[in-house]
Amino acid sequence: MKGGLGNPLGARALYLGSSMYRIHPSNEPETIGYAVSSGYIGMTNADVTNL
Repeated sequence: MKGGLGNPLGARALYLGSSMYRIHPSNEPETIGYAVSSGYIGMTNADVTNL
């Protein structure tokens, strides 16, 4: 699935090596800064695109 507003991973998903862990934005910015799932590093779409 392409990145974007309809994708639950947001604009981008940066995979960490060959693991299932990835850095991705949230389409629910109110959840950033809280433990909402395992293996999730919450960022905004703009932050992940910049990274």
